[in-house]
Amino acid sequence: MNRRIINGEIFLILSIVCGCFNDVFSKYLGCSASSGEIVFFRFLIGAIILMPFMSKNDYLQTIRGRQALLNFVRSILGVFSMWLCTYSVIHLKLIEVTILLWSIPLFELVFSRLFLRERVNFRQISATIICFICIVVFSVKVSDFSVEHSYLYILPLTAAMLFAFQDVIIKKIGRTSQCDLSMLFSFSIYATIFSSFSFWSGWGKLTFSIKTIALFIVLGICGQLMQYFLFMAFRRSMLSQLAPIRYLEFIIQAFFGFLFFSEIPSKTNIICAIMLLAIIHIVSKINK
Repeated sequence: MNRRIINGEIFLILSIVCGCFNDVFSKYLGCSASSGEIVFFRFLIGAIILMPFMSKNDYLQTIRGRQALLNFVRSILGVFSMWLCTYSVIHLKLIEVTILLWSIPLFELVFSRLFLRERVNFRQISATIICFICIVVFSVKVSDFSVEHSYLYILPLTAAMLFAFQDVIIKKIGRTSQCDLSMLFSFSIYATIFSSFSFWSGWGKLTFSIKTIALFIVLGICGQLMQYFLFMAFRRSMLSQLAPIRYLEFIIQAFFGFLFFSEIPSKTNIICAIMLLAIIHIVSKINK
């Protein structure tokens, strides 16, 4: 395995860690803010954070060319998928949402072949399918999903498909982007505008504590770091090669769920995680 692919894996893992922190902060914020408010302030603060680092040429890049159009489309998908994910995190366990979001690599393999013309070999397909079978057999079937909330499970699955399609767009942008910050800023601005419509009627009665505002700021920072690490990962490796790495999110999210919300994974969840790590390790050795 060459160094560019190794670097891509490292950046993707960093992005996953930031994404897990985002879920933790979103769950905390769910006690004092709606899903629409959380999504809006995440993008708004993210745009404000990047503003001091932008030059005049960077601003021009946000509104010109094919990349600007791709960012416009990605922002629409981003707002919708982030709302679905945030709502799911607030109303379900972190580990439940993570398990359902594990369908992202399946969508990524399909989309990378259809839209990026990447070669998808038998080992990649086999590894992804085996990992997904582990999810179904060892996690989804026997995990303590709440029956009364079963209708919510379609939301993370829909979000997973939208996230995978956004990864394809990020990959396309990353191929020709001259400034990653301008692309991140463009996405944040568009997403802020679109997400503002989700709670426009409640603007006049916004009252947040200092702690809530601080969490919004940290959420915005983590959100931008997650996006930046994705750009770096996809620039260094093919999307299909990185897809299996996303299964590491289970370990991280299970730890965060226990640490911050006392959510205890079942024995079968732990067995599933061990099997996934073993499969990913074997596949990485084969692909060297």
